[in-house]
Amino acid sequence: MSGFQNRFSSRILKSNKSFIREILKVTAHPEIISFAGGQPDPDLFPVSELNRCAESAFSKYGSKLLQYGTSEGFAPLREWIFDKYYKNINYPGWGPENLLITSGSQQALDLIGKVFIDSGDPILIERPGYLGAIQAFAMYEPEFIGVPLQDDGLDPDFLERELSQSEPKFLYSNPTFQNPTGKTLPAEKRILISEILRKRNVPLIEDNPYGEIRFESESIPNMISYYPEATVSLGTFSKTLSPGLRLGWIFAPKEIVERLVVAKQAGDLHSGTFSQILLHEYLENCDFDAQVDRIRNSYFKKMECMQRALKEHLSDFADWISPKGGMFFWIRLKNSLSSKDLFEEAIRSGVAFVPGFPFYAERPETDTLRLNFSHSSLETIEDGISRIAVAAQTLSISILSAPSIKGNR
Repeated sequence: MSGFQNRFSSRILKSNKSFIREILKVTAHPEIISFAGGQPDPDLFPVSELNRCAESAFSKYGSKLLQYGTSEGFAPLREWIFDKYYKNINYPGWGPENLLITSGSQQALDLIGKVFIDSGDPILIERPGYLGAIQAFAMYEPEFIGVPLQDDGLDPDFLERELSQSEPKFLYSNPTFQNPTGKTLPAEKRILISEILRKRNVPLIEDNPYGEIRFESESIPNMISYYPEATVSLGTFSKTLSPGLRLGWIFAPKEIVERLVVAKQAGDLHSGTFSQILLHEYLENCDFDAQVDRIRNSYFKKMECMQRALKEHLSDFADWISPKGGMFFWIRLKNSLSSKDLFEEAIRSGVAFVPGFPFYAERPETDTLRLNFSHSSLETIEDGISRIAVAAQTLSISILSAPSIKGNR
């Protein structure tokens, strides 16, 4: 038999590969400076501490580390996460049983798609929004409705108008140091949006991978604090500890968690036992808060370095708002420059980024792009931004020198 086209599902035939993962193949060449993926700085991984914790885990648990585990996850790890992130919200009846360990927050998104979305269902998502969420949900063939972002996050007036004329399954939001824009929803807007959703009984999927990587001392309560009865809260250790552990979580009302457990059992039975116990050993015996502080301090310096480089080299070609946390700059090009054309020119100059169009579930804007600063050294950031500026200058000259085409009258 040759060819399997007629055997594949229509769902997979409509789905595309991750644009960022494909770009990362190009950036694997050592001569390419990459601002593309949202990768943490590997120099900040607590390698020696995790090594000691692995030895301790094997000493304590032996062969149990290599055995199957429960679908919900390692109970002491679930208790630690609950105590740190949810206990202080003090919502009646909450406990570790509201928490499901997932194989990274990307699996959490996939499980949410399985549990909530039927083909053709409308769902609300930020515009622009997280590419990984768009890709995960697209497998279940929803109707995406993009909610535009203002300078301080979601547009509540648009949201209210949309909810008056449609019944979406949920709103997906990354309200703190949003990917890709870096924007953060202020407390007063969180209260307002929670009331809008509560009035229509619309669930909120709050994805919070970057919340702890803040560059200012004061944090804002998560959306689940304002809308606890219908918020599905997603978290991960990928940005603060190690993405290779592939561990995240979902915290939600028990009725939702029960359905998510069924979906997870059909997918991978449970997340890795060894990774979960290793992580718990680290959290119990090492200083996780100090680890987060190291990341904050390092990324703040890198953000400032990229900010200076952008101001020096790209002010004539782009606008941006400096993030107050997270890992990204969101850039809007001037002078009718296309981010896709700039990407192709920049690759020739030895630097990569992510053009903005994959972050739009519908009606993409072609003059935007995302730059990651967490993975690169200060010297590399300076060099890479100057290369992008050279590419922008080259592209601008080619646009100005191109002959204009006039139609016949």
